[in-house]
Amino acid sequence: MEAYYEASYSAKHNQDAIQEANRAYYREHAYILLALTKRGPEETSVLDFGCSFPTFLEEAKAVGFKRTVGVEPATQIDSDVVEIIRPNDVANLEDDSFDIVRFCHVLEHLPDPVGTLRSVATKIRPGGLIYITQPSFPVLKCKKGGKPPHMAVYPEHLHFFSPISLAVLAEANGLRIRHLFTHQQEAEVLARHQGFIDIPFAWLKMRRLKGAVDEPRGTCAYPYYAGQNSSLHAFKQGASS
Repeated sequence: MEAYYEASYSAKHNQDAIQEANRAYYREHAYILLALTKRGPEETSVLDFGCSFPTFLEEAKAVGFKRTVGVEPATQIDSDVVEIIRPNDVANLEDDSFDIVRFCHVLEHLPDPVGTLRSVATKIRPGGLIYITQPSFPVLKCKKGGKPPHMAVYPEHLHFFSPISLAVLAEANGLRIRHLFTHQQEAEVLARHQGFIDIPFAWLKMRRLKGAVDEPRGTCAYPYYAGQNSSLHAFKQGASS
């Protein structure tokens, strides 16, 4: 897997051109993350795990973030503008030193998402934000279907998360979930998995978080979670949370 990401992934998916064309989006996203933390950029440090070409971090630095660090396995990706480290170097970062950790479509690619999130969570200060987006499987019944779930992408997606398993992953690492919702192409997801989505089970397992899932409404949120992608905002529990 390391060799694949080193040699193939970014070029195959045209990451450099895509990110460069969306600089305005990444700058807006930096402001969104600041709004979630209620902090000014000059007092905010961000760690972007799986940053690929670090366009988001460059825009965060331009906004005025105090520190911008990217984690990226591909050694050909580097920057003169922001700090880039390799996954094995995360352990050398100071604990409780970041205000925001960002996993944008990353956890599903990792051999050990549980261990990775556990180790990275130690680097965020109490009260700091962990922002996760990734493909979402709806909560499905345990029965054989005629089609594979959407976004079952081999060899890149090694793990698949429903909102239930994503919430369990976050809470097991001492995170307090504030928002958890899905988005994009909910009608297509419902049609693809018709007869297999387990609404009663999702209602039972996720009702403790119903108050945290306040937008969007309808089939993208509790208990359907029918959007193609999940978005989770969680804060590390502790004195500042």
